[in-house]
Amino acid sequence: MTGSEYNQPKSSSSILRRVADVIFNIAASVVGGFIVHILVTVLTRLRINDPLVTITTALVIVIALLVLFAIITKRPHWFAGIASVALIITVVILWLTIVRVPNVIGMALTDAKAKVVDVGLNFEEIEMIKGGTEEVTIQHPALGSRLFKGAWVKLYYGKLPTVEIIDPKNGESVSHYRVKVAGSSKGVLGSSDFRIYVLVRSPDNHVWIQGPTQLGLNGDFSVLAQIGTLDLGRLEHFQIQAIVTTERLKLGDFGTEFPSFIACSSIIEVTRSQ
Repeated sequence: MTGSEYNQPKSSSSILRRVADVIFNIAASVVGGFIVHILVTVLTRLRINDPLVTITTALVIVIALLVLFAIITKRPHWFAGIASVALIITVVILWLTIVRVPNVIGMALTDAKAKVVDVGLNFEEIEMIKGGTEEVTIQHPALGSRLFKGAWVKLYYGKLPTVEIIDPKNGESVSHYRVKVAGSSKGVLGSSDFRIYVLVRSPDNHVWIQGPTQLGLNGDFSVLAQIGTLDLGRLEHFQIQAIVTTERLKLGDFGTEFPSFIACSSIIEVTRSQ
């Protein structure tokens, strides 16, 4: 028997192993992609709407499963290929399931719900303060946001929330660089989307963002607001205002930029005394 004849069965066996490994690689990748798709669906139903959070969570779980599977089957050298193909499948699947939130502000609640469902999203209707019309005045997330199909959009209707400052009084004097601002709100409590911030504005239109505040059981709030620095001198005048917004605002120095809001209090004039 020649050497070539002796090695023939061994070569055939090697080819079969390689074919089996390729099949294994493809199968594991497809399964990994489908697991990611299932995880995205589950996380979306749990109302985790942020695509970045959802994708990251799903990928971490799937990659961990692939690593474990590669170790158990003693094919760690194939893990790179499995992971690569699985990630490609994941990206394709996720890309096909991402939609943009439509604009339903100003629409009747019935029409708004139909438009949200039409693009593949779910809705939650929330009445803010009773007595208003069934017209959508706020939506969350906002127009143009990217969500997975099946994610939830909150549709707010009714009267808008209100907010007012009770203390300090208009024209009151304070003696330090901080002042306790107290107020009350209606229609804000119970919604994680609405936030109250206190704005302090200097004469040169420089705005400081204070908060977010803690809300009491009746919608009351208080915050220790910064009203200046040693560089601004004494006997300065400040304006204080409370706003309700769905945005997450940067705290502290906010320059001259004025944030958007859906409700605001009247402006309170404050003088810093000696």
